[in-house]
Amino acid sequence: MGSAATKVERFIEKHFILIAQTESFLDLSIQEIVELLSKDWLHVESEEQVFFAAMRWIEHSPERNQLVDRVLSCVRLHLLEKTFLMKEVFHNQIIRNHKHFCDLIERVLKYHLAPELLPMSRSTLSRPRCSPYFPILVMGGNSDKACLSDVENYDSAFQLWKCVQPMGVPRSYFGIAVDGDRVYVAGGRDDCYNTLNSVECYNATRNEWTEVARLKEKRFAPVAAFLRGKLYVCGGYHDRPLNTVEVYDPENDSWEDGVPMNVSRRGACVAVLGGYIYVMGGSDESSRTLSSVERFSPKKPRWEVMPVMSKSRFGAGAAVVNGMIYVCGGFNYEECYLCDVECFNPETMRWLAVDPMPVKRETAAVLSLNNAIYVIGGFDGSDRCRQILVFNTDTNTWELGGTLSYPRSCLGAAVIPMSGPRRKIISIPRRHKRKSEEKMETANGKIELALVHVRSKFPLPENE
Repeated sequence: MGSAATKVERFIEKHFILIAQTESFLDLSIQEIVELLSKDWLHVESEEQVFFAAMRWIEHSPERNQLVDRVLSCVRLHLLEKTFLMKEVFHNQIIRNHKHFCDLIERVLKYHLAPELLPMSRSTLSRPRCSPYFPILVMGGNSDKACLSDVENYDSAFQLWKCVQPMGVPRSYFGIAVDGDRVYVAGGRDDCYNTLNSVECYNATRNEWTEVARLKEKRFAPVAAFLRGKLYVCGGYHDRPLNTVEVYDPENDSWEDGVPMNVSRRGACVAVLGGYIYVMGGSDESSRTLSSVERFSPKKPRWEVMPVMSKSRFGAGAAVVNGMIYVCGGFNYEECYLCDVECFNPETMRWLAVDPMPVKRETAAVLSLNNAIYVIGGFDGSDRCRQILVFNTDTNTWELGGTLSYPRSCLGAAVIPMSGPRRKIISIPRRHKRKSEEKMETANGKIELALVHVRSKFPLPENE
């Protein structure tokens, strides 16, 4: 797809809510409406908005009632709230005439009551759409000139950056974990190479950082993870590699000693899956890079030894997609900087090789968003990196997903809903109003031209 076509596709995705209110939207064919509603990158605050758009198109013509199954199959039903499913979907008279779709709704309602009985992690019906309301936050780390405190918000759909409130102190090699709309950063090093025990919490709703209770022990290069409402900070380095674990309770702003790991680790990577914290790789007291893996559940008072990775890794990153843990890059003394990727299947208890990254990466930030893995910044053995690499787990392919404002390594990143609490649903009007139509026909007619593109597949002119 050419650059102009890409530009218009992103315009359509960004302005979906406005486009869905135009008269031209109602003129789309069944093939065109299915293609539009199936897009992963529609910029919506909730899946309810996609449902309202679909129903507006269906209700425009009685002949379209027979297309209900086909059109509404594009709506990701598992993302709709239970009360909305009951009131707006299940009891809709047009929908009630389609038994197959009603049966599907009943299955989804059962899923809401007992999701563990109906696993749908790989289903399109449950896959979130990529939206600007769930951006990537990138923070701290080392640039070519300094240790950083700044934080940027990355819109992955449009590859744009926006500065938000910086951390209270510069830090790199820190642990990072997310709990709802809050991001915690713990330990690390500051711009004077001091090892830190300070902990900060970012409130995305208020766009502010606050310092919370400090760790009992200073920690350089620890890992952090949230599990069952508590923050676990594991390992790191202070005079020596650590196997100790500290557990933070946000309710009373206090730390307590956790169950120590079996192995002292600094520069490890971490993932949470199936009620367990997995800690992988790192380096030990002898500065050996590790391939060993262990996991912890609060239900068990010990760390469980797991199958080792195929390679030892220091400074790797990990992310979870579709019930699998992916470990990307890192460093070891045999091969130096790595581009290798492997994934762990907890059902088979096996590590499997995955297509490697196109370039080597160590001390990058790694996370998952919408079935894709993002490898952000890092060090390639020669230079700190700006590139964001994206791995599509459905197609097993890597591509460039944008660039940082400037090179960073030893940074942190998190996916968090910047819009704060769930907003009120904005429904698509069932009757088109002249005033809103006039408003939507502004911006040099770009919305109408975008709809022409949907129908004709011809891109907008480059100067648009």
